[in-house]
Amino acid sequence: MADEQTDEQTGSRPTGGSREGTDSARDKELGFCEEVGLAFEAFGMPRMSGRIWAMLMIAPEQNLSSGELARALGASSGSISSMTRLLTQVGYARRVRHPGDRSDYFEFSSGTSPQALQAWLSMLTSFTSLCDQGLELFGDRAEARARLEETRDFHAWFERESRAMFERWTQARGYPSSADPSSATKESAR
Repeated sequence: MADEQTDEQTGSRPTGGSREGTDSARDKELGFCEEVGLAFEAFGMPRMSGRIWAMLMIAPEQNLSSGELARALGASSGSISSMTRLLTQVGYARRVRHPGDRSDYFEFSSGTSPQALQAWLSMLTSFTSLCDQGLELFGDRAEARARLEETRDFHAWFERESRAMFERWTQARGYPSSADPSSATKESAR
């Protein structure tokens, strides 16, 4: 297969054909990537971002170029570009460079769980603050006040409970204490 050959010009590795040497292995890879993509989509993320994240998790190579991801997933280069940008922004993937190679490569970002939970905690804090602002602005409206208080109280409670869970997770995994909220993220990204 042509896409199993090493591209002499770019130095890219075999990808996109049957990675394990059989069509059933390739089908398993694509099926798994699609399932992860559907899970991402169910949580409001683009399906392709989940497919890329899954491929980075299961690929035998430590990192894959944009072109390799496009061939492996049967996706356009534009889709790969925008979704790898999203995955690097949320900390689910890392962009890496190879000396002498102008291509961008991406690898699975270990420590994703602490980063994702840290982002979730920040969002909960924002919702709590926004509800407080809403109470200042609309607290004189009985119905609005009741809804804002319930929403604020829920998010404040959920944040406290999530922080305790996050602390237990970081301790169990041996990450630094989350007393410095960014410390687990910094350490796990190394």
